[in-house]
Amino acid sequence: MAEPARRLWSLEEFLAFDDGMDTRYELFDGQILAMAPASDVHGALVMRLARRIGNALRPGCEVIGEAGIVPPERVDSYYLADLVVTCAGLTGQQFVAEPILIVEVLSPSTAATDRERKLPDYRTIPSLEDILVVSSTEPRIEHYRREGDGWKIRDLRGQGTLRVPAFEVAIDLAELYAGVLTPAGAQAEGSAGP
Repeated sequence: MAEPARRLWSLEEFLAFDDGMDTRYELFDGQILAMAPASDVHGALVMRLARRIGNALRPGCEVIGEAGIVPPERVDSYYLADLVVTCAGLTGQQFVAEPILIVEVLSPSTAATDRERKLPDYRTIPSLEDILVVSSTEPRIEHYRREGDGWKIRDLRGQGTLRVPAFEVAIDLAELYAGVLTPAGAQAEGSAGP
């Protein structure tokens, strides 16, 4: 017996969707996907980054957690980024229209989707200047910086300091990861199932 076709949701329908639960959702190609709760390591890294970035922002700019992102030219997708910076003001919308920095902390179960789907879509956002892809299993940050029509990538691993010139923020890997990674808890990103 054939399975019935899955219902595809428009962005407008998704933004109006409320199931009465506290579950977080994303929209991928018109399909609603529930997000699993984040680990404590993931949450700690997000908060440490929010403090460092937020403290470096000039007046008029805001760092927003679990910010909605709608890729340009897409009416079937909506992503939740761990952190977003905008200097275009807050609008009360369910998404950030003009992000200039997006931060994604990778979880083992979502790393492949974040890299293969979200990252390419993020890079099409005209206002975006910087993307930070942060590991939750090893001291590592990939910094994507827009330069002209392309993107320059810096992959910082183990130790060192990442500088984001647009915000005059410096992120020391040893300080960022101090006390949050344990050898027993570390696993390769992308190795866990959904």
